Amino acid sequence: LSEITGTTNLFALYDASSVTCSTTCSNADDVTQWNDLSGNDRHLIPTTATGTVTYITDGINGLPSIKFAIGQLETSANVPTPANQMLTVFVSFHFDDMTGEWNHLIGQGKNQYWTVRKYSTTNYLTTHVENSNFPNAKIESGKDYIAVARVDGKKKRMEIYNMDGELVSSSSDIRWANQYVLNSVTDADTKITAGWCKDKSTNQHFKGQMRQIAIYDTYLSYNEANTVGEYRFKTISRAMDHIIKKAPIQVIVEGNDFIDGDENYSIGKNVELLF
Repeated sequence: LSEITGTTNLFALYDASSVTCSTTCSNADDVTQWNDLSGNDRHLIPTTATGTVTYITDGINGLPSIKFAIGQLETSANVPTPANQMLTVFVSFHFDDMTGEWNHLIGQGKNQYWTVRKYSTTNYLTTHVENSNFPNAKIESGKDYIAVARVDGKKKRMEIYNMDGELVSSSSDIRWANQYVLNSVTDADTKITAGWCKDKSTNQHFKGQMRQIAIYDTYLSYNEANTVGEYRFKTISRAMDHIIKKAPIQVIVEGNDFIDGDENYSIGKNVELLF
């Protein structure tokens, strides 16, 4: 999967190809700003020492990425949480090291609003909303992934894809009442943070790379993700292409099926398969 795109309902959008560096954005240069491409001016600024958030030229999927080594980026101002209390987050990431707990990729606040993070000390990724870390989906260190996290108040979904568009793991949870409601708030804890949670808790920093983060202030359905982000279309297309190439479908047709067929089939007629 090459890119995460789409502008409708964008809350914030970050791409490692659009950053400001301490010098010319050569490999291992310090990042001084990760630009928000949504038009909402929610740029991410480093809060940690030099050498902790750097630009790398050959990162996730062989493309420019941001490397976090006990580093944090955050918005300079408080950002209101999504007013409609819904959320869809796409993030391409790669864990270099999964030690620690609750390792934070992106979010607002820590436990009171929302965050995409590792589930405790496990090898699972979750979207924490309103004191719930379920559902969560399995990941591994040293691999490139794209996570798709969605929340609408009752439903939460987490899906993990590889760079070939294959669904690696997924999990969902539906509550009988609105128990996953994302509060609509603006305060000192609602800054968007990447790489480490708001209070920089010990051993909760992300150790790895991120390339793209797309945050939508709505719960994207499968069809909406197709049309809004072009994401799922690319993912499914690449997945189907991969499946067909790796596991071709064999169809065996008896000869007399052609000879004795009805008016729609005759000898030499092509066979059409519908899925």
